Amino acid sequence: MTILKKLTLVFIFTLLALLFLGIISIRSLGGAQDRFDYVATNSLPSINKISEISQLREEARRQILMGLLGTDKAIFEKHMVTAKEYLTKTREAMDDYKAHFISDKKDGESINQAIQNFGVYLEKVNKMAGVYQTGGIDAARVMVSDQGETAAASVVVSQNLKDLLAYNYMIANNFAAENHAQYLHTLWLLSSIIVAAVILTALSSYSVLSYIRKGLQNLQSTMKPSRKPWT
Repeated sequence: MTILKKLTLVFIFTLLALLFLGIISIRSLGGAQDRFDYVATNSLPSINKISEISQLREEARRQILMGLLGTDKAIFEKHMVTAKEYLTKTREAMDDYKAHFISDKKDGESINQAIQNFGVYLEKVNKMAGVYQTGGIDAARVMVSDQGETAAASVVVSQNLKDLLAYNYMIANNFAAENHAQYLHTLWLLSSIIVAAVILTALSSYSVLSYIRKGLQNLQSTMKPSRKPWT
């Protein structure tokens, strides 16, 4: 093989190695960007919306409990008006989540279950308000106590929202784990290719240099003047 062919092979191999490294890097970055975009445009907004729903419902619950602290009916009714406003906002936020923030089929089933249980909770709240009017504050307080109907329905809704939040955090964490695993895989692959390319390029260069050195030695030996003995 001539020196020109050897140099050409070294050049082609180096070019292919660089091209391969570029393709792998671009594909890896593209996958990481897709996962980041999903978390940024889906998981994080979903988590924020669930937190909003929880805060609205907790404020409604706080208003109900505040109305039951005293014995003034007017104060109770005032707090109940505020509570129902927050409950309405809670349901609107849940509907908004269902329309725009669902991550997948399981997430959709979970929000549907939460909405259904929230409807039961609303019925219990209205029933408690009715009991207050007919049975007095003590009967209403029983309903919101640990063993009461309203409290039991509230616990179910709270658990639904906690499950929704945990599931969306899990999705975000899974994407983060996939990105880290992809990073390690790509780092190992690129490092292996770079080491292999350096070794093969070094061997090829050594072969070319040896060929050149041998050619120069042969040239020098042919150019040396011959010494003839005196006669």
